[in-house]
Amino acid sequence: MSQLLQEIEALRQPMKELNDFIFDHPELGNEEFQAHELLTNLLEKEGFTVDREVSGLKTAFRAVYRVNGGGPKIGLLCEYDALEGLGHACGHNLQGPSICTAAIALNVRCKHLVHWLCTVHLQRKRRAASSLWLAKACLTI
Repeated sequence: MSQLLQEIEALRQPMKELNDFIFDHPELGNEEFQAHELLTNLLEKEGFTVDREVSGLKTAFRAVYRVNGGGPKIGLLCEYDALEGLGHACGHNLQGPSICTAAIALNVRCKHLVHWLCTVHLQRKRRAASSLWLAKACLTI
């Protein structure tokens, strides 16, 4: 497990910078184009296959990393929208980079354990049924 923690620690500075950018540039739900671009570019650079539009939603994404062989499917929910008039009082500026850190670290250090790793961003209109939508988005790949 210490290797996983080392991988997370190695990602600290780039994720802090990503967090700071998202915090300093709050975007409301369905308008998170800058954060969407940064997060999806990062995941693609790390070897994930990224669907940059999901269910017709332009700032929703699904990032998948597949490993040959069996293993569990892991789904991670990634939110990065801001609240109108409050910015990131919701803490989603932290969640997007944190989920990407977890996805990248698991990808790098646990390839023998993880079969499919799926990171999904849900927009406000999808959150009412977020658990079901996340499961469907990750399991129907």
